[in-house]
Amino acid sequence: MSLPDALRQMADAINSATMDLARFQVATAANLKADSDRLAPLVSEASRRVFAGVKRIEMIDAQVRTAEQRSEAKRKNLVDAGIKGADLERLATDTTEIDALQAERAALAGEQETMEQFLRTRDESLLPADFAVNEPLRIDTTNPVPAPK
Repeated sequence: MSLPDALRQMADAINSATMDLARFQVATAANLKADSDRLAPLVSEASRRVFAGVKRIEMIDAQVRTAEQRSEAKRKNLVDAGIKGADLERLATDTTEIDALQAERAALAGEQETMEQFLRTRDESLLPADFAVNEPLRIDTTNPVPAPK
């Protein structure tokens, strides 16, 4: 094979590879866009849940502090009333409200971690089985009743 023929054959191979690469790039971009469009509602709902979870955790922390203050005040009132020992412990150690709030907080923190991991990776398998996208509220702005004259 002559040098010009070899160069022409090499140029053809390079052109073919370049065209394959361009087709691959276009197909990849289209697939990424389609995947992004498909995941957009999930990403939106996961983000909404993260923000709502942050607000709820802040509220739970405040409720726990309030419950602890009430518990301390109750204990102080019982001590001031002269109750001691086992009776004081029995009457002053009701932690059911605090325990329930802390359990809710732990569950929310777990969900937060899951949602944040999904938002970082876009891996749908991380979403809980009951995860659903809430449809946006649609408001009919048409007025079927004519305005009075």
